[in-house]
Amino acid sequence: MSMAVRDLNTVVASRPEETVDQGTLPVIINSALRQDLEVSPDQRTQILKRVQSINTREQARKYLADVQRKVTAHRAARDQS
Repeated sequence: MSMAVRDLNTVVASRPEETVDQGTLPVIINSALRQDLEVSPDQRTQILKRVQSINTREQARKYLADVQRKVTAHRAARDQS
């Protein structure tokens, strides 16, 4: 059974200017970071800098959307091989 995953580019962050240092958001960002590093190991320095610069929920949403796009493309390419 496969669940449909929402496109994070179409989602609006609730309380977009609030800090990312609340609730489960830090854990979600860390998970995205790990996936990002896995699919783009050659961009490690840039990825780490970007994640360190995330302060607001809107910045986090944009990063998560970018990682979602990268992981989806990576999986599609892998499945075609």
